[in-house]
Amino acid sequence: MVRDSGAFLIVALAIGVIGERAHAQTVVLDVPPGTVGSVASRIGSRSGITITVPDPSVAVRHSPGVRGRFTIKEALVRALAGTGSEAVFYEASLVGIVRSRARVPIPLTMAPPPRIAVPSPASDDVAPDILVTATKQRIPVSRYPGTVVVVDDEGSWTLRNGAQGTAALTRSTPFIQSTDLGQGRDKLFIRGVADSSFRGQTQAATGQYLGDVRLTYSAPDPSLNLYDMERIEILVGPQAPLYGAGSLGGVIRLVPQAPDTTAPSARIALNLAATRFGGISRGFAAVVNLPVVKDHVAARFVSYGAKQAGYIDAPVQARKDINTTRSHGHRAALRVGDIDGWTIDLGDVRQIQKIADGQYTFSYGPSLTRDVPLRQPFTNHYQLHHITIRKQLGEAELTSTTARITHRLLTRFDATPVFKAGTTFDEHDDIDLLEHETRWSGGRDQSSWVAGVSGIRSYSDTLSQLYDNQTRISVAANRRSLDSATFGQLTAPFGEGLSATIGGRLSYTNSTATVVQSALARSARFSRRATRLSRMAALGWKPTSDVSTFLRYEQGYRAGGLGVFPTEEGDISQTYNPDTLDTIEIGIRLGDERRGRVTLRAAAFVSAWADVQADIVTIVGVTATANVGRGTIRGLDAEVVWRASRDLTVRADLFVNDGRLRSSAMSSSGRKDRLPNVPATGGRLAAILRHGIATRSTIVLNGAVRYVGRSFLGAGEALDIPQGNFLLAEGGASLELGSTTINLQVENLLDVRGNTFAYGNPFSALERNQITSLRPRTIKLSLKRSF
Repeated sequence: MVRDSGAFLIVALAIGVIGERAHAQTVVLDVPPGTVGSVASRIGSRSGITITVPDPSVAVRHSPGVRGRFTIKEALVRALAGTGSEAVFYEASLVGIVRSRARVPIPLTMAPPPRIAVPSPASDDVAPDILVTATKQRIPVSRYPGTVVVVDDEGSWTLRNGAQGTAALTRSTPFIQSTDLGQGRDKLFIRGVADSSFRGQTQAATGQYLGDVRLTYSAPDPSLNLYDMERIEILVGPQAPLYGAGSLGGVIRLVPQAPDTTAPSARIALNLAATRFGGISRGFAAVVNLPVVKDHVAARFVSYGAKQAGYIDAPVQARKDINTTRSHGHRAALRVGDIDGWTIDLGDVRQIQKIADGQYTFSYGPSLTRDVPLRQPFTNHYQLHHITIRKQLGEAELTSTTARITHRLLTRFDATPVFKAGTTFDEHDDIDLLEHETRWSGGRDQSSWVAGVSGIRSYSDTLSQLYDNQTRISVAANRRSLDSATFGQLTAPFGEGLSATIGGRLSYTNSTATVVQSALARSARFSRRATRLSRMAALGWKPTSDVSTFLRYEQGYRAGGLGVFPTEEGDISQTYNPDTLDTIEIGIRLGDERRGRVTLRAAAFVSAWADVQADIVTIVGVTATANVGRGTIRGLDAEVVWRASRDLTVRADLFVNDGRLRSSAMSSSGRKDRLPNVPATGGRLAAILRHGIATRSTIVLNGAVRYVGRSFLGAGEALDIPQGNFLLAEGGASLELGSTTINLQVENLLDVRGNTFAYGNPFSALERNQITSLRPRTIKLSLKRSF
């Protein structure tokens, strides 16, 4: 970084010789507004140069983005307009973004200076400047003492995958697993922290957030459309000190594009796909950004809709493609900025998903066919309102977020395998969340801190009905939970390249539950209060700009509750205890993500899981919640990125996991069952080739091979049903013509018939014959146009 005017003069003279080539190079860019750090990163990746933003306070400033054909210098001038920062060319392919300062005038008649060798910036200045905002602090990836993965829109990723929601993450990140019942009804697991393959009333094991707003509490993954996301951040491992209960495996944070107050813009995307043995899928997404008061107020609106064609037939119903999914929704945001230093963001999110029927089949029947007489639809209505207020106070920032979430779920199952023909089981879930968090964060260089308070009020009403044409039996469960907490985390240096992080969360939980059984005219009530202190501690060592290591200990937990168990005498109620997860992790990062040809990230971990909560399937086919034992998880995950050339990037990911229930209540033989739905191994090899073919045209080729190892549906002899163990390939090409992108993608290239999930209906799950086939080969055509 330039320290004074004399040094600046030397750099300015050097630019005249070594920067001429970079200034003259022209590139076609379509970089939406965002933070200076994210916009600079995308300009660098599109133009093949390294752009660093070593000052975190500069990295988080708002940039208007850049769109069109420019030289690199022109593009950076436009992208940094109004940010109070400027670009300094250290070399032809190395640029630093620094605070604006007065320039030393240079006479126009000055003779060309001799070539001057510019010393490399200090190691802190060339460190990767991608900030992990999910930590609620301004911490660069290279200094974060834990495993974090950032997914951005490289290679038009969201154009190809946005409509598929979170399922797209499981295909690109091996250490994220999911059940496979369909969009809006799945459970997500990170790094093998999987409690159950079945959905009941337990709190989620993975935290999900949109910006600073928690998306769920005790509900399935809402699988929000990912179009118009700036990036996705994944914190791996327990995150209780910062995020509280329900983050045992980690946190997935979706970061949407913020409204741009400087200029209007619009973008539209269209998708069309054909699935072998299935129907035609289609979808659209549109984005409109409108400044209301230039530089002060702006609105951004994202609207989308999709039909994902089914591929399962039911001849007895005379229906084809019965597992068709339809979804539509929107995200609306309003930003009011620069009000005496305050920024206010308001948002509204609504999404509806409807699955016409289950997507499982039977192992004994014809392929891609389920010949049963009853339909089993699913509906998910999700709505979110939120407001976030921010103010910069010197080097610290105050952030306050309040949100209201309503979640309506309707699930129907065919209960004929257990009861008489024509019997169905319906489950209605009404979930209401009110949440708030206020925090204060700050720091600089190697020091950072955050402190805050939070609270969540959760209401969940569940009505279960078993009925045929003559009889109706219902059970109503009402659950109330209040979770309030005070939390804090501090990172401080204490030696050459060394830093220590400590954190904690003191939480108070008050939970009540009431179960009313209409058939027996009786009820049960449960109440529990608990106070808990969750802790974390980590050491980080960064000896050079290209090497960093860490050792981390962290805790996670979930509160207890009330479960309902069907018996021969009717339903009975029984409480289940809180569960806790303690994890120790050691990791390393090698290489500079901005300049290095090869970078490596790897981590090994061991977790002890006490009183594991799980949703289980009873002998009559109804799910119930119980503590099923004590678990241990050991594993390794790694990622290697090879930038073979300016155009070609190759990425390899590996995941190895051994998760066991060591005191299992599910096994009569006392054996050590594997944790459900988590393969012992998994991996992915992907490549992206980006090459300019004309002045305003670029072609992008992508390809990937993914292996999913064998896993088991559940713990215990009755549910040790194998699934997984298949290899998938996909590939495609994008043509970027100025502000237009056309993409052709082929998924499941080899048309593999693997079993992704050995479950679809709890009333016949114990027959061990259910399978969920991979979607057959699908050819997808996508178009994006920016205005």
